[in-house]
Amino acid sequence: MHRRLRFDQVERHGVRLVRVHGDVDIASAAAFSAAMAEPGNIIVDLTNCSYLDSSGLSVLVVKSKAVGRRVPVLTPEGSFFRKLFDVTGLDRRIVMLFESEPDAITWLRALRSTTGTLERSTATGC
Repeated sequence: MHRRLRFDQVERHGVRLVRVHGDVDIASAAAFSAAMAEPGNIIVDLTNCSYLDSSGLSVLVVKSKAVGRRVPVLTPEGSFFRKLFDVTGLDRRIVMLFESEPDAITWLRALRSTTGTLERSTATGC
């Protein structure tokens, strides 16, 4: 059964947490892309996401390229998404997987302290 896509977005510690609920597929990828295209640093929470196809993966790849680094993603250990990211190799180049929001925020802060910025400037965004 197809679950309608919706997002909860919360700002914490200068980072926007995008919680994904429902299915990300060809029909909803544009909405996912729009949520990801907003400027600023994000963490994507897939804990309540029920499905993610190649169009959703493509959105993550585009965001990673736009920010010039891996995108932090929350997903439970042993979840289908962890297996998907492992099989596709995206967990080694495109996404950084975390089980908790504090761990993802700590990672982003560490990037800021080593690079001085979390996102590179782009003219086109995502």
